[in-house]
Amino acid sequence: MEEESITSPLLQEEKVYHPGCPGCGNDRRKELQEGLPYKEFLYVWIVCLATCDQMVFFLLNVIEFLGLILTFKPFMAAPESRAV
Repeated sequence: MEEESITSPLLQEEKVYHPGCPGCGNDRRKELQEGLPYKEFLYVWIVCLATCDQMVFFLLNVIEFLGLILTFKPFMAAPESRAV
């Protein structure tokens, strides 16, 4: 009985929350949440879709630019020999 009273305060930590601390707010939110965070999943899904859409357009522009550079004739033309 005496051992339980000695070890139990060590196992149970008293939580201290600081006002304005984002980590403390996140810990409180996790303690109050039950089940899956569908709202947060929706936010992440929207951000992923928006980023993917921008990435596709960026890659298409890079491919078009590379095609323009590779087909530009003055860089691919062989130099003419000059007859003096």
